[in-house]
Amino acid sequence: MPKVRPVVSGQGFIRREDALRIFREVAPTVRSSTVEEAFDELDIGGSGRVSCDAFMCAFKAHVC
Repeated sequence: MPKVRPVVSGQGFIRREDALRIFREVAPTVRSSTVEEAFDELDIGGSGRVSCDAFMCAFKAHVC
């Protein structure tokens, strides 16, 4: 299993770049466009970041 660097520096948010990196490292078969679309759905305000809680809830809903 690849070693995953910390996602955020204690801020409680995941940036788009973080999400793309996570999926590249952990699930390389998931297309970047799929990650981008999912991130856009979570990033309602268009800030370029989503809360870790929202990210984990969405991930669990689609994976588990």
